[in-house]
Parts: sequence; structure tokens; C-alpha cells
Amino acid sequence: MEPNEQGEAFGAWLLKQIGRDDWIGTLAKQAKVDLRFRAAMTPDNL
Repeated sequence: MEPNEQGEAFGAWLLKQIGRDDWIGTLAKQAKVDLRFRAAMTPDNL
């Protein structure tokens, strides 16, 4: 998977979204506590 315009992988971007008040923020919070989650994972791997 290609990094975004800022050069970050999807997982790294997702972890920065924890403060959002929508489903993306909820997903980010769940990813943060999931020991299987890795910042470099692709959306398909999640």
C-alpha cells in the first residue's frame, strides 16, 4: 500500500485519529488497544 501525501502508512495515520468524534475515532481507539494491530497495516489487513 502506498503511503499518504505525508508519507505515513495507513496504520500510523489511523492512530493519530483517536481524538475524532466519529467512527474513524472509534476505530482508532480500538486499534490502539488491539495487541495485533501494527501501524504499518493496510486497511485490507485490518
